[in-house]
Amino acid sequence: MPRRKPGRPVTPRSKALQLPMARPHASDLALRARLALVRFRHRDIDRHLVTHLAHVCLVTGFIAEDGYCMLSQQVIEEAGRGLGRLLLDFDQTGQWPEYTSELLDGLTTVVNEYDHILATVRLEVISRASDHLERLKTVATCTKPSLEELSQIIAPATSDHETRDEPASITSRTCPEA
Repeated sequence: MPRRKPGRPVTPRSKALQLPMARPHASDLALRARLALVRFRHRDIDRHLVTHLAHVCLVTGFIAEDGYCMLSQQVIEEAGRGLGRLLLDFDQTGQWPEYTSELLDGLTTVVNEYDHILATVRLEVISRASDHLERLKTVATCTKPSLEELSQIIAPATSDHETRDEPASITSRTCPEA
């Protein structure tokens, strides 16, 4: 049994976490996001596609919150809310509604930034964002919010001291440890 030096952690941090993701893996993830965007652009929409694009928006948003993104948080949140409205409309009507060119432009910008993030940001940051998304998905499957609650999260009503020019605040992205 090898001896370890006193004071040295049992599981040393991998230096690989301090480097960007390996280019073949980053390219694979970016290609999946770009293919989803192309399908969305050609209106070949299904729930899996919209969910995948929403995950891209969430991961990009988490990384932006950490300060590793060139996009404003507002652009990312608007794209995510647009996808959320699309899903809600589908759940209520059973048909995929038309989307706006602003949503498509926002998604294109987010996917481009996602590609840039995968190639340049440390793997540790991407891993934290992905872990956070997984915890959110776990909490969401346990709580099963109603359509009315989801509507309020995606498109909250403005209060007396908010104007239409100011976006309503999004619920906190913190999640209990799963």
